[in-house]
Amino acid sequence: MPKAQGLFLTPTLDHYVLDDGYYTLMDQGRIHDIPYLVGSVKDDILTEENTQRPDESPLYKGSLAFSHKLEELGRKPAYVYYFKRDLPGDDLGAWHSSELWYIMGTLRRCWRPWTEEDYKLSEQMLDYWAQFMKTGDPNKEDLPEWKTCSSKDNFIKEFDI
Repeated sequence: MPKAQGLFLTPTLDHYVLDDGYYTLMDQGRIHDIPYLVGSVKDDILTEENTQRPDESPLYKGSLAFSHKLEELGRKPAYVYYFKRDLPGDDLGAWHSSELWYIMGTLRRCWRPWTEEDYKLSEQMLDYWAQFMKTGDPNKEDLPEWKTCSSKDNFIKEFDI
């Protein structure tokens, strides 16, 4: 299996909305100067080389690189997260998009045997995401601090129970 490098899942060029590739646009600073919140999940895109080691996951490394590039461009680094909660009900772990039930507050619409801790985690994630949507910063008084991920402080907000 070939080893994946960086963010290999990128948007399709349509030369109308998107006129160049991700890396070119990033290198030229041709991305919007807005706040970003990006992240990955523990069991996303596992390969023979990366089996649940975040420092080897392409999406984890890509989230860090994106934030560092923003900083290099003179912009505010991104808020980066890492979702580690293995979903209850099977042995599949924390797979691609498994954090969406938590972020969207839709745990009750799923068959999984959620625990009280899952509902608390969802509430916390909902609070962070809603605050970010309102202000561009996920932080608010009643939540633990979520720092940006900079070259001096590779802060990654981990979500797990």
